[in-house]
Amino acid sequence: MSNRMSIEQLSAVRKLLGLDEPTLGILRQFHERIRGDLDKVVECFYVVVLDDERARQVMQKANGNTERLRRLLRAWLDSVLLGPHDDDAYLTTRLRIGDRHVQVELPQDLMLGAMAQVRQGLLALAFGVKDFPCSIDTLALAICKIIDLELCMLLESYRYSLLDRLMATERLSTIGQLVASIGHELRNPLSTIETSAYLLTQKLARKGDVDADPTIVRHLEKIRHQVRAATKTVTDLLELAKNRKPRRQPLELLSLVQASMDGIRVADSVKVEVDIRDTMIAYADADQLRIVVVNLLANALDAVGGNGNVLIRAEESMGGISLRVIDDGLGISAAARDKVFQALYTTKPNGNGLGLPLCRRIAEAHGGCLGIDAIDRGASFHLWLPGPEPSSRGSGNGDS
Repeated sequence: MSNRMSIEQLSAVRKLLGLDEPTLGILRQFHERIRGDLDKVVECFYVVVLDDERARQVMQKANGNTERLRRLLRAWLDSVLLGPHDDDAYLTTRLRIGDRHVQVELPQDLMLGAMAQVRQGLLALAFGVKDFPCSIDTLALAICKIIDLELCMLLESYRYSLLDRLMATERLSTIGQLVASIGHELRNPLSTIETSAYLLTQKLARKGDVDADPTIVRHLEKIRHQVRAATKTVTDLLELAKNRKPRRQPLELLSLVQASMDGIRVADSVKVEVDIRDTMIAYADADQLRIVVVNLLANALDAVGGNGNVLIRAEESMGGISLRVIDDGLGISAAARDKVFQALYTTKPNGNGLGLPLCRRIAEAHGGCLGIDAIDRGASFHLWLPGPEPSSRGSGNGDS
């Protein structure tokens, strides 16, 4: 996207804030005095973050590794006060950090509140410093200037992400309008082609012509295979166009996953393991959740090729359920990881780039989320779905 704030523009903001060398020198001296107390500021940050249900869900999706995040936040605070602040590499790094906050889906309002806590925590430490070389007002102003710059870059990351999502929504909307007008018209001829190819195959088999010219049957099978692929693309597009609100009902998750696997061909050399307790209940639209499971499993099977392992695991978490589909294939590059949920983006030769955007839309329509966990080998897609609506708890009805 070309409408992101440039490094030159951020440099201009830095100058407007008055982050000159004397100010940066004050911040470095301040860090020398209070570095032993910066962990208190980290805790202030997480008091705000972890008190929010949305953030706890995000942390759960990230395997709840808050200790690692605390260490990263402490390192960030050190670099905020120490710099270097006077080169473009600093601004580039800060934008990248802001992007990571957006990518893990911490809500913007929550991050603004947490940044306010960081500012207040640093100011509280400033007022406790004795015999500082400059006045407390000058020190407080220096702290506010550097936090304002960090806040500017954080907001820029959220703005950039919002524009990216809006563009993706517009793309999906355009696709939806197109498909709504021609999707059903495409389905009919595709169905006719597949049926005709099947009947021709059966007729050749009855006549005993298969041995005479097996090439004909092979090409007829290719026709049927390609028609099925085209039909799936049309089906995915129509589902995207519908954007139907899910009808959430209590479902036996294990039964739904097993039913979803019935229509998927698995090579003998591929092991698919299901680790789901038979009493686990998911509150979801059965048809839509089946689409998600089928897409995630199909992607995992594609990733391992003809030989590998796929694990489907579920557990109760954060008042809902977490479902992971894990494979030991080649994995997803960092660059692709940021794009796989964009409509029409695909890394597969025969992919259409619609499955994962559809899955994410379904997850979000349920009030849940779909993302990718960081693992050493392969890929792990993580679906989180909430439990029943508060109004339906205890009534046995999971409709939303």
